[in-house]
Amino acid sequence: QNHKLVMDPGTAPTFRGIFQGKAEGLGFATISRKLNEMGIPSPRQRNIAMGRYKNPPTDGLYWTDASISTIIKNPVYAGHMTQHKYTRSSINGKQKVLDSSEWVIVRNTHEPIVSDELWETVQAVTKKNADSYGVNFRKRRTDKGDNILKGVLICPHCQKVMQQRVDTAKGYGYRYYRCAMKRSNPN
Repeated sequence: QNHKLVMDPGTAPTFRGIFQGKAEGLGFATISRKLNEMGIPSPRQRNIAMGRYKNPPTDGLYWTDASISTIIKNPVYAGHMTQHKYTRSSINGKQKVLDSSEWVIVRNTHEPIVSDELWETVQAVTKKNADSYGVNFRKRRTDKGDNILKGVLICPHCQKVMQQRVDTAKGYGYRYYRCAMKRSNPN
């Protein structure tokens, strides 16, 4: 509508609930699991239902911890637009994600779904959790060793590629594979 983002009244309560849950200390996987259990369609499911795809995709049908994390970190839900999130070393160079401190944020460009207070609370909770667990969401673990079965093992339930995990809780590391959807959708 006139080149402005407009809130969808049908989905706004879901997104407010996501932020509220995170503000109350729920984890990304817990929030995604609750949304899946409640049968709330993921953004991809909603777009498919509304006929927005010529050839509907078969992935992204469930809420995941990654989708919740992406939503939580996106200032568009607080009514702000971001620019300069990526850079390239050359025209055909690889795109690099910039640190959020380098983003250009244009404030109050559209009606917010969550208040600035809730937005700031959730960002503080997310940062506190990341700091206390020593997590950097942009960096992947590199101590897993070679994953010789990468792309080979497929979950029989959802057809997603199985992910390698490493458990070092007992003093030694052992590898196992599990479905990426297991945390979000235990069915």
